[in-house]
Amino acid sequence: MDFRHFSFQNQLWQSLKSEVCRGATSHAYLFYGLAGSGKKTMAHAFLQSIMCEDTLEGEPCGHCENCLLIGSESHPDLYVFSSDDKKSVSVEKVRGLIADVYIKPFKSKHKVYFIAEADKLTVQAQNALLKVLEEPPSYTVFLLICDNISAMIDTVLSRVIKIPFEGASDEELKNMLLANYGGDSVDTVVASAGGSIGRAKELMENADIVRIGQEAFTVLEKVLLGDETEIFSAVQFFEKQKTEVDFILDFWLTSLHDVMMIKSRRMDYVVHKPYIEKTKKMADKLSLKAVVSIMDEIKTAQMMLARFINLKEVMYHVLLKIGEDRHE
Repeated sequence: MDFRHFSFQNQLWQSLKSEVCRGATSHAYLFYGLAGSGKKTMAHAFLQSIMCEDTLEGEPCGHCENCLLIGSESHPDLYVFSSDDKKSVSVEKVRGLIADVYIKPFKSKHKVYFIAEADKLTVQAQNALLKVLEEPPSYTVFLLICDNISAMIDTVLSRVIKIPFEGASDEELKNMLLANYGGDSVDTVVASAGGSIGRAKELMENADIVRIGQEAFTVLEKVLLGDETEIFSAVQFFEKQKTEVDFILDFWLTSLHDVMMIKSRRMDYVVHKPYIEKTKKMADKLSLKAVVSIMDEIKTAQMMLARFINLKEVMYHVLLKIGEDRHE
């Protein structure tokens, strides 16, 4: 899926290509924003444009020696730096990168340093990197990628060109999914992806996503309309579906949003249309105040889980609160 299909990304791409055409690329860029929004894809296309021997209006040709070496992941002037799935990246690893910076390029006019997950660099590692960002050799270009810009120190931020990535619109995301996948789960995936192209693709490629959505709705229905014992079954459900907890909680939020739309008689805004009759039953039983409170509890669960708090503890706490809120 080409990022140029998305209007907000196409505008960024045109700007970057213009810099390549004018020979006006900076020594350092930071691509930041929503996870799965296409930052790495565009940054990789940009580095290929920078290193390409025969660009056409800033587009990499794809067939020159540099392009072919990049495609085979064997270009001697491209340094791909990753966290190796660790929670943080130490200063020791960055020092290896710094030592390489002062070796002149072999084949290209530029040496490009592609630093994925730059927000995992420790403060010490960022300070070490700062030295080469302040006085880089003329042939170097640094491309830093991060989801969480608040993890980057101010002195690093002041020495890079910052390129923000927002989420795709629901309409763009839906059109992309219909064109590439089709299927009955598109509306559900769009509602759960939060504008993230990568997350939408991941969900659409999950063969079990429709079934998990059905189970998630059934569990929510029982928690909201059944007796207190359903809380224990709900916790077991979350433990069983650990890898899809983010999707399930987002699914619950959009389902409760549907309840609010039904209560306010705005049926055109209902997302999960296959469940509309059951959602009406929830709308009949729950007050608007209760729905808002329950949605707040689910958002609290998401924040707690983002801090790596134990899933079972979080869900027991939040589901018990939901059990209280539903009677408001």
